[in-house]
Amino acid sequence: MVTEITPVDAKPNSKSDDPRRWLRGLLLASILIVAFSFTGVLAVLAAAVVLAISIYLVLSRFPSRRVMYACSLAVLLFAGVFTLGIVGHTKSVPSAVTGMGSQGGFGPEEYFVIVTCDEATSGDLMAIVHKGDFDRILMQRLATNDADQYQVVELTYRTESILGISALPPVADAVDSKQVISDYRESLRGGIVGRVMFPITLVLGALPLAYLVYKDRKDLFGRRIHR
Repeated sequence: MVTEITPVDAKPNSKSDDPRRWLRGLLLASILIVAFSFTGVLAVLAAAVVLAISIYLVLSRFPSRRVMYACSLAVLLFAGVFTLGIVGHTKSVPSAVTGMGSQGGFGPEEYFVIVTCDEATSGDLMAIVHKGDFDRILMQRLATNDADQYQVVELTYRTESILGISALPPVADAVDSKQVISDYRESLRGGIVGRVMFPITLVLGALPLAYLVYKDRKDLFGRRIHR
Protein backbone atom coordinates (compact mmCIF):
# COMPACT_ATOMS: atom_id res chain seq x y z
CA MET A 1 0.00 0.00 0.00
CA VAL A 2 1.29 3.34 -1.02
CA THR A 3 0.83 6.12 1.47
CA GLU A 4 0.52 9.57 0.01
CA ILE A 5 2.71 12.05 1.71
CA THR A 6 1.28 15.52 1.83
CA PRO A 7 3.92 18.20 1.62
CA VAL A 8 3.98 20.43 4.64
CA ASP A 9 5.06 24.02 4.33
CA ALA A 10 8.20 24.68 6.27
CA LYS A 11 7.69 26.96 9.21
CA PRO A 12 9.58 30.17 8.96
CA ASN A 13 12.65 30.25 11.08
CA SER A 14 11.93 32.68 13.88
CA LYS A 15 15.64 33.16 14.38
CA SER A 16 16.03 34.63 10.91
CA ASP A 17 14.57 37.92 12.07
CA ASP A 18 16.69 38.02 15.23
CA PRO A 19 19.53 40.15 13.80
CA ARG A 20 17.15 42.81 12.53
CA ARG A 21 15.05 42.73 15.70
CA TRP A 22 18.09 43.06 17.95
CA LEU A 23 19.51 45.79 15.73
CA ARG A 24 16.28 47.78 15.92
CA GLY A 25 16.35 47.50 19.69
CA LEU A 26 19.94 48.72 19.91
CA LEU A 27 19.27 51.60 17.50
CA LEU A 28 16.19 52.68 19.46
CA ALA A 29 18.04 52.48 22.79
CA SER A 30 20.89 54.59 21.40
CA ILE A 31 18.51 57.28 20.16
CA LEU A 32 16.44 57.29 23.35
CA ILE A 33 19.45 57.74 25.63
CA VAL A 34 20.47 60.84 23.67
CA ALA A 35 16.94 62.26 23.86
CA PHE A 36 16.68 61.40 27.56
CA SER A 37 20.03 63.06 28.27
CA PHE A 38 18.70 66.35 26.90
CA THR A 39 15.24 66.38 28.44
CA GLY A 40 13.60 69.73 27.77
CA VAL A 41 15.65 70.61 24.67
CA LEU A 42 12.95 70.44 21.98
CA ALA A 43 15.37 70.51 19.06
CA VAL A 44 17.13 67.39 20.33
CA LEU A 45 13.84 65.60 21.03
CA ALA A 46 12.51 66.45 17.57
CA ALA A 47 15.71 65.21 15.90
CA ALA A 48 15.56 61.97 17.91
CA VAL A 49 11.93 61.32 16.95
CA VAL A 50 12.56 61.99 13.25
CA LEU A 51 15.64 59.75 13.24
CA ALA A 52 13.88 56.91 15.07
CA ILE A 53 10.87 56.94 12.73
CA SER A 54 13.06 57.21 9.63
CA ILE A 55 15.23 54.27 10.65
CA TYR A 56 12.20 52.12 11.48
CA LEU A 57 10.59 52.81 8.10
CA VAL A 58 13.81 52.33 6.14
CA LEU A 59 14.67 49.04 7.86
CA SER A 60 11.12 47.78 7.34
CA ARG A 61 11.18 48.62 3.64
CA PHE A 62 14.81 47.77 2.83
CA PRO A 63 16.04 45.10 5.29
CA SER A 64 19.45 44.65 3.66
CA ARG A 65 22.79 44.43 5.40
CA ARG A 66 24.04 47.61 3.74
CA VAL A 67 21.00 49.54 4.94
CA MET A 68 21.57 48.19 8.45
CA TYR A 69 25.15 49.43 8.35
CA ALA A 70 24.02 52.82 7.06
CA CYS A 71 21.44 53.18 9.85
CA SER A 72 24.02 52.14 12.45
CA LEU A 73 26.47 54.75 11.17
CA ALA A 74 23.71 57.39 11.27
CA VAL A 75 22.96 56.60 14.93
CA LEU A 76 26.66 56.60 15.81
CA LEU A 77 27.02 60.03 14.20
CA PHE A 78 23.90 61.25 16.02
CA ALA A 79 25.24 60.05 19.38
CA GLY A 80 28.69 61.43 18.66
CA VAL A 81 27.38 64.91 17.92
CA PHE A 82 25.78 65.06 21.37
CA THR A 83 28.85 63.75 23.19
CA LEU A 84 32.09 64.67 21.46
CA GLY A 85 30.32 67.55 19.71
CA ILE A 86 29.45 69.29 22.98
CA VAL A 87 31.71 72.26 23.56
CA GLY A 88 31.68 73.37 27.20
CA HIS A 89 33.12 76.46 28.85
CA THR A 90 33.28 75.96 32.62
CA LYS A 91 33.11 79.10 34.75
CA SER A 92 33.04 79.73 38.51
CA VAL A 93 31.30 82.91 39.65
CA PRO A 94 29.98 84.33 42.95
CA SER A 95 26.28 83.49 43.26
CA ALA A 96 23.48 83.36 45.81
CA VAL A 97 21.25 80.53 47.02
CA THR A 98 17.71 81.87 46.67
CA GLY A 99 15.83 78.70 47.48
CA MET A 100 16.20 75.24 48.99
CA GLY A 101 14.03 72.18 49.30
CA SER A 102 13.66 68.43 49.07
CA GLN A 103 11.33 65.95 47.48
CA GLY A 104 10.83 62.25 47.93
CA GLY A 105 8.43 60.74 45.43
CA PHE A 106 8.81 57.01 44.87
CA GLY A 107 12.60 57.00 45.13
CA PRO A 108 15.06 58.26 47.74
CA GLU A 109 14.69 61.83 48.95
CA GLU A 110 16.48 64.42 46.81
CA TYR A 111 17.87 67.69 48.12
CA PHE A 112 18.12 70.65 45.79
CA VAL A 113 19.21 74.26 45.89
CA ILE A 114 18.22 77.13 43.62
CA VAL A 115 21.21 79.29 42.74
CA THR A 116 20.89 82.72 41.13
CA CYS A 117 23.70 83.66 38.81
CA ASP A 118 23.79 86.99 36.98
CA GLU A 119 25.73 85.47 34.09
CA ALA A 120 23.22 82.66 33.57
CA THR A 121 20.82 84.59 31.35
CA SER A 122 18.41 81.67 31.02
CA GLY A 123 17.33 81.94 34.66
CA ASP A 124 18.16 80.34 37.99
CA LEU A 125 20.07 77.08 38.10
CA MET A 126 18.60 74.27 40.19
CA ALA A 127 21.01 71.57 41.33
CA ILE A 128 20.52 68.32 43.23
CA VAL A 129 23.14 68.14 45.99
CA HIS A 130 24.24 65.67 48.65
CA LYS A 131 22.43 65.85 51.98
CA GLY A 132 25.61 66.96 53.76
CA ASP A 133 26.09 69.89 51.37
CA PHE A 134 22.40 70.77 51.69
CA ASP A 135 22.63 70.84 55.50
CA ARG A 136 25.83 72.92 55.37
CA ILE A 137 24.26 75.59 53.14
CA LEU A 138 21.07 75.57 55.22
CA MET A 139 22.96 76.09 58.50
CA GLN A 140 24.94 78.94 56.96
CA ARG A 141 21.72 80.60 55.85
CA LEU A 142 20.11 80.20 59.27
CA ALA A 143 23.21 81.63 60.95
CA THR A 144 22.68 85.01 59.28
CA ASN A 145 19.45 85.65 61.28
CA ASP A 146 18.14 87.56 58.28
CA ALA A 147 15.44 86.02 56.12
CA ASP A 148 16.30 88.39 53.27
CA GLN A 149 20.00 87.57 53.34
CA TYR A 150 20.86 84.97 50.73
CA GLN A 151 23.73 82.57 51.22
CA VAL A 152 26.65 83.52 48.95
CA VAL A 153 28.21 80.53 47.19
CA GLU A 154 30.64 79.90 44.38
CA LEU A 155 28.76 78.36 41.48
CA THR A 156 30.59 76.38 38.80
CA TYR A 157 28.55 75.94 35.65
CA ARG A 158 28.99 75.08 31.99
CA THR A 159 27.66 76.82 28.94
CA GLU A 160 27.28 74.35 26.09
CA SER A 161 26.63 74.29 22.38
CA ILE A 162 26.20 71.66 19.69
CA LEU A 163 29.31 72.01 17.53
CA GLY A 164 29.17 75.75 18.10
CA ILE A 165 25.86 76.01 16.23
CA SER A 166 22.97 75.55 18.65
CA ALA A 167 23.31 76.98 22.17
CA LEU A 168 22.05 74.91 25.11
CA PRO A 169 21.01 76.20 28.55
CA PRO A 170 23.82 76.35 31.16
CA VAL A 171 24.04 73.49 33.64
CA ALA A 172 25.36 73.45 37.22
CA ASP A 173 28.49 71.44 37.97
CA ALA A 174 29.51 72.38 41.51
CA VAL A 175 28.62 74.62 44.47
CA ASP A 176 31.50 75.78 46.65
CA SER A 177 33.77 73.30 44.85
CA LYS A 178 31.42 70.46 45.89
CA GLN A 179 30.32 68.48 42.84
CA VAL A 180 26.53 68.46 42.56
CA ILE A 181 24.75 65.21 41.73
CA SER A 182 22.94 66.58 38.71
CA ASP A 183 21.32 69.66 37.29
CA TYR A 184 17.68 69.73 38.34
CA ARG A 185 16.20 71.24 35.18
CA GLU A 186 18.34 69.24 32.73
CA SER A 187 18.71 66.25 35.00
CA LEU A 188 21.10 64.15 32.90
CA ARG A 189 23.54 66.87 31.86
CA GLY A 190 24.91 68.60 34.92
CA GLY A 191 27.10 67.41 37.76
CA ILE A 192 28.25 63.83 38.32
CA VAL A 193 25.33 62.27 36.44
CA GLY A 194 26.04 64.32 33.32
CA ARG A 195 29.71 63.33 33.25
CA VAL A 196 28.70 59.66 33.47
CA MET A 197 25.91 59.87 30.89
CA PHE A 198 28.02 61.29 28.07
CA PRO A 199 30.34 58.22 27.79
CA ILE A 200 27.32 55.90 28.12
CA THR A 201 25.65 57.77 25.25
CA LEU A 202 28.69 57.29 23.04
CA VAL A 203 29.05 53.60 23.92
CA LEU A 204 25.38 52.91 23.18
CA GLY A 205 25.73 54.78 19.91
CA ALA A 206 28.55 52.46 18.85
CA LEU A 207 26.80 49.24 19.95
CA PRO A 208 24.60 48.75 16.81
CA LEU A 209 27.62 49.00 14.50
CA ALA A 210 29.67 46.78 16.78
CA TYR A 211 26.83 44.22 16.77
CA LEU A 212 26.78 44.11 12.97
CA VAL A 213 30.54 43.81 12.73
CA TYR A 214 30.44 40.93 15.21
CA LYS A 215 27.69 39.12 13.27
CA ASP A 216 29.53 39.62 9.96
CA ARG A 217 33.06 39.13 11.26
CA LYS A 218 33.67 36.16 8.94
CA ASP A 219 32.34 37.93 5.86
CA LEU A 220 34.19 41.15 6.64
CA PHE A 221 37.53 39.38 6.68
CA GLY A 222 36.65 36.91 3.95
CA ARG A 223 33.79 37.07 1.51
CA ARG A 224 31.82 40.21 0.70
CA ILE A 225 28.84 41.18 2.85
CA HIS A 226 25.63 39.63 1.52
CA ARG A 227 23.01 42.03 0.32
